[in-house]
Amino acid sequence: MDIRPLSKHVGAEVSGIDISKPLPDNVFQKIDDGYNRHSVLVFRDQKLTPEQHIAFSRLFGELEVSPRTQFALPGYPEILVLSNIIVDGKPIGNADAGRTWHTDMSYTRTPPRGSLLYAREIPVANGRVLGDTIFSSAAAAYDSLSPELKIKLAGLRAIHRAGAKKYSPGSKLAEAVKDMPDVEHPVIRTHPVTGRKAIYVREGEVTYDAVDAVPDQLRRRMLSLRAFDEAGMIVGADLVDGRTLEDAIATRLADKRAAYLHAHFAKYGCYAARIERA
Repeated sequence: MDIRPLSKHVGAEVSGIDISKPLPDNVFQKIDDGYNRHSVLVFRDQKLTPEQHIAFSRLFGELEVSPRTQFALPGYPEILVLSNIIVDGKPIGNADAGRTWHTDMSYTRTPPRGSLLYAREIPVANGRVLGDTIFSSAAAAYDSLSPELKIKLAGLRAIHRAGAKKYSPGSKLAEAVKDMPDVEHPVIRTHPVTGRKAIYVREGEVTYDAVDAVPDQLRRRMLSLRAFDEAGMIVGADLVDGRTLEDAIATRLADKRAAYLHAHFAKYGCYAARIERA
């Protein structure tokens, strides 16, 4: 087995292994170490049954079940189907996934460690394979911040809301999560194994809202945190050198220098494990 970095900041390819089969503890430990280090792992040319998909995923920890249960693979609630295919007038999967930068399920009190994606059918248009997935390193983005801004962000917490996500016109997906309560997470999270810090705010789950405990004057000076597009709020945030923290933080997350365009995922049988939280 070999683990080869795919970029400077994020992503590595794991070759010479069949993840459909049981793995010795020492082999999986190398995979887990690579996952902690590279944040995204790619396994090409895999053939997995749903049972094998679930078994390999469970090696990383207990599995979460998505609240969008209408798109679960029949008989396998742990597997969420992502698809734009319509059968009998109804979508067979969630066609609204991945339209914006996001971290899966950050709107839950204890977000999952990551997500494991298995490509079964890839769209092709005019001979061009579509479906590239872009991963951005929030850890590399944090590393690039100035020491002054890192101090400013230390200890701040952001409000995450499931119902704040943006969906396509006419989408009913928000109904599945609209009643979930708000949660707070640190703006900067620390990886429990590597100790590396990462920015943990983005479009969608972070929302601007009033906070009763915050005086009006301070609230007006708070960040309208558009991690990418969505308005958001960080509890206790202020201005930095005449700019909002939006300008200082959000652009870092979308900075191409901290991102890795993962074009390898656009292939049948490609399996990717990605870290969602530190």
